[in-house]
Amino acid sequence: MVSLFANLDSQRLARVSGTVLLAVREKGVRSVALTSADEQLDLSVLADTLMENLRASDPELDLAFRLAPGLLSTAEGAVKVRGADASLLVVRAGHCHLGPVRQATEHLLASKTPLLGIILAETRNPVPRILRRVFGVS
Repeated sequence: MVSLFANLDSQRLARVSGTVLLAVREKGVRSVALTSADEQLDLSVLADTLMENLRASDPELDLAFRLAPGLLSTAEGAVKVRGADASLLVVRAGHCHLGPVRQATEHLLASKTPLLGIILAETRNPVPRILRRVFGVS
C-alpha cells in the first residue's frame, strides 16, 4: 500500500498525482473509488484536480473516479467501492480521528478492492505564512 500525503492547495498535488499514476499503471485498474470516512468532505474537487493532473501526465489514460463519501455511514459508499478496481482513502488532517480511519481502512481491505493509498488532505504547513512569503518558500 502506498501512503500519499498532499496539501490540496499546494504544488505537491502534482507529486501525488504521479504516485497515483504509477500505482494505477502497476495494478492495471480502470476505475478508482475515492472514498472517505468523513461524509462532510467534498471529494469531487479532489477527483477533478487529480484527473486534471493525471491527464496532463498521460493524455491516453483511461481511468474513472467513483466518488464514495461517507464509507462508514452509507451502504451506497460500500457498493461503489466494491464496484471499482481499486480505492483511495481521503482523510482530512485535524478533522478525522484515528478510530474511523482504521475502521475505513479495515472495511476497504475486507472488500477485496485493492487500496492504492491514503491521501492526507488539508495539511497545515509548520512554517508561518508570513515567513513563507518573505523567504519565498512554499
